[in-house]
Amino acid sequence: MSKHIVKLSVKNVLAISAVEIEPSGNVVILGGKNGAGKSSVIKAIRAALGGKKHRPEELIHEGAEFAEVLLDLDTLIVEYRATAKTERIVVKSKDGARYEKPQAMLDKLFNAVTFDPLACSRMKPEEQAEQVRKLVGLDLSDIDAKHADVYAKRTRINREARDLQGVVATMPTHAGVPAEEVSSADLVTELERCEALAEAQQEERYGLEEAEQDIVRARESVANVKTQIADLEKQLAELRAALPKHEQDAAAQVEFCETIRAKVAAHVAPDIAGVRQRISEADAVNRKVRENQARVSKQEQVEVLKAGADALTARLAEIKAEREARIAAIEFPVPGLGVDDDGRLTLGGHLLSNASRAEQIRFWVAFGVAANPELKVFLIEDASVLDTDSMQQLSDLATEHKCHLWLEDARTTDPTAIIIEDGHVAGVDPVEHAS
Repeated sequence: MSKHIVKLSVKNVLAISAVEIEPSGNVVILGGKNGAGKSSVIKAIRAALGGKKHRPEELIHEGAEFAEVLLDLDTLIVEYRATAKTERIVVKSKDGARYEKPQAMLDKLFNAVTFDPLACSRMKPEEQAEQVRKLVGLDLSDIDAKHADVYAKRTRINREARDLQGVVATMPTHAGVPAEEVSSADLVTELERCEALAEAQQEERYGLEEAEQDIVRARESVANVKTQIADLEKQLAELRAALPKHEQDAAAQVEFCETIRAKVAAHVAPDIAGVRQRISEADAVNRKVRENQARVSKQEQVEVLKAGADALTARLAEIKAEREARIAAIEFPVPGLGVDDDGRLTLGGHLLSNASRAEQIRFWVAFGVAANPELKVFLIEDASVLDTDSMQQLSDLATEHKCHLWLEDARTTDPTAIIIEDGHVAGVDPVEHAS
């Protein structure tokens, strides 16, 4: 059976001197001027049930020696009393039995009491999600920490890859050059070989010229012999004997000349000028080769960084799956409630923060009821910002969920409202301060 406030007694709390309220119905509206003590009533309830972190400083009414709050929760009685130096809280059952650890017992009930649907609807999305996670026991801090660490590493690596890619983009690249640097020493050796070959070929050309001159001289010798035949009959026999030898020598010389001519014709002139040109260009070519090699090296570094980033992306996916599994294991008290990748609350797959004010208030009331059905009490400060429709919606929700709403509304004209005036209920004689 759910608990609610059957009777409230407040003495010397903040702006309250003495107030007793026995609410009727599901909605308790606290009216009155600003500073009269409306919000002090709400704060008194929180102080009695919520423990130290919900008790405001300077709780005791000015001029009083103590503050006191008595709450009748139907099956439980809560008594809170504070002086300037001490405070005491007692929780007991209707039959008078006391709880040994009263605050621990109240903490089990207080989650729902701390709920202010209006305040929750005004929270930032991340604050709303944190509120829900605390109430349902969903702790994602370790997963979020892992995700943040991996995400930061991936961001750093991607930044390094982009920076390195920018460097690669500014580096020159040259087409038509070898992959490795040219050896100037090899080119000099090739030049020496070409020069030696050219010198040998020149010697052969000189030999050819001498052979050709020998042919001329041999032919002149034959002509001289033939001329002398007519004049030197006496020497004819000798000359005829000598003629075949001269002709044989001439023929041999012709054959030798033809051989040399064939070799000269087959000559391929060495590219001495080309080698010299390549030697002069070797430094420029080598510079381009080094630049190409440097670009390839940088690009390889980029690929390594990209591979690292891809691995971290895969790790982020694993962390996300782990996070989703942990969220899926939680039984949220409101159907359709979830948490997105950024930790924001979703309802039916849509961001809760994008819902209308009315939809959000409805959600937070339903969530508070479902999260702790034992104590269906909501304390709402500054309800005067709500329009008539929103106030009616809250009243309908209180009836629907059988919960109790305590509202502070400075502008109320509701005839059922409890008007607080100068620290007490209007129309009721103030209770004398207890000594």
